[in-house]
Amino acid sequence: MSVVKSGIVSGYDTRRRRVLVVEDDAEVRLFIQTVLSRAGIDVVVACNGMEALDIPDPAGLDAILLDLSMPEMDGFTFLAMRRGDLKEVPTIVLTARHESKDVRRAVELGAKDYLAKPFDNLVLLKRLARSMKPLDRMPKSSAVSW
Repeated sequence: MSVVKSGIVSGYDTRRRRVLVVEDDAEVRLFIQTVLSRAGIDVVVACNGMEALDIPDPAGLDAILLDLSMPEMDGFTFLAMRRGDLKEVPTIVLTARHESKDVRRAVELGAKDYLAKPFDNLVLLKRLARSMKPLDRMPKSSAVSW
């Protein structure tokens, strides 16, 4: 019998990836959510940076997909204001803003990657996979005994 405790079954990490999507456009947000869900990723959504700062359990996030141009709090301000566990989460900026000064500013504020809209779904998933820390899929002891 396997015991499940905090996503661990017999030494294996069984939890699904969890990504926060911060996007003000409802259609784009739903599209990204669909792409990620079909890839087996749990999605948390926020309509702007202010909502994103208030999400529960930021330590459980594997990545953040962040738009830059949003009402109430834009992506730059979110990057500058995030603290604690939220600051440690790898962030990929998804935006229609293509200017090098925007890319540079986002990276200076802590973004790990930058993807221009419109984007290819597979490119998005590959960039996400590259930015996230690998899950511990192997048991702590890999020794085999007979």
